[in-house]
Amino acid sequence: MKQDDWMSLLSGIGGNSLPPRQSHVAPSPRVHFPRPVSTRRISLAEKISALQVSQKVREILAFIDSYEMPRKWWYVGITGTPRFRLIQGHGLRPLDPRKVWNGGSEDIARRVERELLRLGIDGGTGGGSEDSPTFVYVFLKQPHTRR
Repeated sequence: MKQDDWMSLLSGIGGNSLPPRQSHVAPSPRVHFPRPVSTRRISLAEKISALQVSQKVREILAFIDSYEMPRKWWYVGITGTPRFRLIQGHGLRPLDPRKVWNGGSEDIARRVERELLRLGIDGGTGGGSEDSPTFVYVFLKQPHTRR
């Protein structure tokens, strides 16, 4: 039995049952999904790398946002020697807010840094000139710290 048959049968029993209304949305004339703009296949390694970058960026933003201060008050950089870079290079003191993440590779560290710069955190892309700058660091800029 079709739905209309059931409705007409029930309308006599229950009083003023109405038949089901037709959908107010017209069916889409498109029968397939559009092709992606790029037909280049993305390798599994590129997908994993993109996920790692995204995860690191989210972790760093969660740390920065936990201080409830504008992102432009923070500085981001990459290095192979984080302790030396933060203390000697930027002049941080022991109690200054900071954190270091291991990016795992120079490529991921540079991509994380570039994304954080795009999101409004201060810094520059010219750092990390030493061998294998795989660490991403952030610190709260203070009057005594250097860029």
